[in-house]
Amino acid sequence: MRIGVTGCTSPIGENVCKNVVASGFELFRIGRKEEFLWRLGEGLPKLQLDCVIHLAHDRGLNQEDFKAATESMLRSLGNETFLINLSSTSSHSKAISNYGKSKYFAEKLINNHGGAVFKSGLIFRSDELSNGGMLRTIHSVVNKFPILPLPYRGRNNFYFSEIDTLAKLLVKGAIDRNSGTFRAFNPEAINFSELVELISLKSSTSKRVFHIPNALTEGILQIARFSGSKGIVDSLLSLASEISQSEIEELLEPRLYFPSFKY
Repeated sequence: MRIGVTGCTSPIGENVCKNVVASGFELFRIGRKEEFLWRLGEGLPKLQLDCVIHLAHDRGLNQEDFKAATESMLRSLGNETFLINLSSTSSHSKAISNYGKSKYFAEKLINNHGGAVFKSGLIFRSDELSNGGMLRTIHSVVNKFPILPLPYRGRNNFYFSEIDTLAKLLVKGAIDRNSGTFRAFNPEAINFSELVELISLKSSTSKRVFHIPNALTEGILQIARFSGSKGIVDSLLSLASEISQSEIEELLEPRLYFPSFKY
């Protein structure tokens, strides 16, 4: 099987590539600095691939440009090429961040095309190596400040995906070629207050928190939308926007068990 991987320099991308090779498949690394040159917004290289595992994303693209980039990629796929897209629990019908809205548009396009979408939570590692991405950002903030404001009274939920399990699931998706939107995270949620407590215990530090009411949280985020760094603000909006339980229940179940998050 010939499998192309976009976004292959990220931690999840590197894990997916390792699993593609370990499964005995032919790997094609696709990206701006990879063996097959490509950037988001362009059609994929004509490589006669059996499957493309699409991990690339650009937070700098607005919703319309991201939609156009996804459409361009879909048009370039051959009839025999199955597309797998990695999305997020930040992507859903009521998402308030640019990231969440863009990913949600892309999910619908990919599903209509007959591809598969896998929704991950915050990605963590079960080994001794440090965690990255949004989880590392949260960890850094918790360790930096002795007093922490928690939006939505600290009750908004986080879901987690262990990185190696996620990579195995994506490669398994390339083998199965089942279309639809799949859960790619452990369904056991941890709310913001519980996550702060776990990080504090790991760091052997004591943190004080104060809970921001829902209405005030919404007001602060709307003000933040028009000031400061768009990347940071969009990350805050992603964290504050929680996928509903009804949408989680609509997701197709994976064939792999996802470990619970442990610090």
